[in-house]
Amino acid sequence: MHILFHQYDLIRQRRETLLGYCDSLSNGHFNEDLESFGGRSISYLLVHIANTYNFWIGDFPNIDKKPVAKAGEFTSVKSMRSLFGEVDKTAQKFLDAYNPSPEQPITNKIPNRNIEITITPLQLFTHVITHEYHHKGQILSMSRQLGYTPIDTDVIRFD
Repeated sequence: MHILFHQYDLIRQRRETLLGYCDSLSNGHFNEDLESFGGRSISYLLVHIANTYNFWIGDFPNIDKKPVAKAGEFTSVKSMRSLFGEVDKTAQKFLDAYNPSPEQPITNKIPNRNIEITITPLQLFTHVITHEYHHKGQILSMSRQLGYTPIDTDVIRFD
């Protein structure tokens, strides 16, 4: 099996670690907009992560077109697990399509920007996973501001 399949499985496992941690947050805190994070909530950032995956590895390469998820429709951890279940399906389709050729260029237009870009599947995949980890760090910082003690959600863990 291609290394990217294994890498995504590690990312998916740590995402579940994060969602399990989010289960310990009150629903009010999970959905509370924090001024120090641009007036956004933990639930908002999770939906943003899912939408980023769906666009860059689903829609952009014409693999799997999904509607943009609206943050207000995903206000529980259970609904987030469902949303990320769909992301996992899109990731599988993407990796299946580009497994033999992760450097094959993909050219497409960026909606609302009137530009066309060419990018490789490896660049797309790297973008979405680093984007997720960036926002995962923010989510843990948000929870600390809300009075919780964040857990370790890194791929390599020492607990």
